[in-house]
Amino acid sequence: MTTPRLFSGMQPSADSLHFGNYAGALLQWMEMQKTHDAVFCVVDLHALTVAQDPAKLAENTRKTAAQYIASGIDPETSTLFVQSHVSAHSELAWILNTVTSFGEASRMTQFKDKSQKQGSDSATVGLFTYPILQAADILLHDADVVPVGEDQRQHIELTRDIAGRFNQRFGQRFGQVFAVPEVTIMSGAAKIFDLQNPGSKMSKSGESPLGILWLLDDPTVLTKKIKSAVTDTDNEIRFDPQAKPGVPATPPIRRLPTAPRLHNLQRQRIPQRRPGIVATPGRSTQPTRQGSGTFPHGQHPGRCALSSFSQPASVSLLAP
Repeated sequence: MTTPRLFSGMQPSADSLHFGNYAGALLQWMEMQKTHDAVFCVVDLHALTVAQDPAKLAENTRKTAAQYIASGIDPETSTLFVQSHVSAHSELAWILNTVTSFGEASRMTQFKDKSQKQGSDSATVGLFTYPILQAADILLHDADVVPVGEDQRQHIELTRDIAGRFNQRFGQRFGQVFAVPEVTIMSGAAKIFDLQNPGSKMSKSGESPLGILWLLDDPTVLTKKIKSAVTDTDNEIRFDPQAKPGVPATPPIRRLPTAPRLHNLQRQRIPQRRPGIVATPGRSTQPTRQGSGTFPHGQHPGRCALSSFSQPASVSLLAP
């Protein structure tokens, strides 16, 4: 029986990943690499949808790879590489652009949200075609499974549509060109909310630094951020995302390893609950924080592991 192939990746758009990345992706990756042919990518081309300093982006790319490894991704058993090091990603993205309709691309909610925030004159065409490059990332590696957060589900559905259309259009000549991937959402922890804006997911571009739990934050900083989290204005604890968005913002954090069980916290007043909550990020991310900082400058694991990816992927869609 063929081992199913897994593909996933994250942007190096900051020098640290955050707790949403850890809970929504890395924990899932660590387990799935044991049962899948795992391919993990640092998607630096996707980070170019906003202005980047080239030297800083290169350094963040290596730091992101180091945090993958420090969090438990094993480069001996999984493939780990940088997106821009494999030119076929951008080459295939252009081909897929030609089989994707403007209407499909314009319906992507992430583009709508981000372009509305940035303004039409500031939002780039790269932001608009981001999902097509993401589809190229996935389809190039014949991925069967793509573990992502709930916010990426629509992009994977688009990838499936593109793959099916391409196979139908060119299958008579080439056979089935692309595997049609499945999307896997980690139940209960696929979306971690911003601690200062509980109506939004935790993001590297969050409005307040107090709302983001960075993996490389010192435990004392994590504690301060949790204690200052927006929760509620009264003492009644009940799950109501509309009326009380701050209350359901923290249960996904508590459900992670080392977290106290939810039913032991629900009857406590909010100030009493916070000590149990703040202990979770510090203990959960300690291996990542320590592991990513134990290598001398220029010798961290990201550089070593990425240099071993010497055989780039290739695609020949236009061959006779």
